[in-house]
Amino acid sequence: DIYRFGAVITLKDKVISSGYNSPKSHPMQKHYNDKFKKFVHDNSQHGIHAEMAAINGLKQLMKTVDIDVKKLEITIYRSGKDDFSKMGRPCAACMGAIKDMGIPVVNYTTPHGIATEFIIGKELNVKKAKRLI
Repeated sequence: DIYRFGAVITLKDKVISSGYNSPKSHPMQKHYNDKFKKFVHDNSQHGIHAEMAAINGLKQLMKTVDIDVKKLEITIYRSGKDDFSKMGRPCAACMGAIKDMGIPVVNYTTPHGIATEFIIGKELNVKKAKRLI
């Protein structure tokens, strides 16, 4: 199946970084895939995910601009070949990178709309789902 992922990082409703899935490998994606390897389905592929691409762009921007990451939100959109939104919740590796950056609000598409998760505290506990919901 063909799925398209995109991610935008916003500050007060202004897009400051964006990214999309690409088969091109990236060391940051590999690092987080390795860190969360028991949760990543195919750890041999390190093509960059949309979230990682957006975070990488944010890191580049932060070299020249002071940004309060506590005020940022990341939104991930996934659409299928039918152009309808699909479950776009970040994988464990991407959630780890989002948490490490300190981005507190994560929005993502679902088949029924948009879901929002808040990252609170220092620990990120990821559990592998027993079944899909």
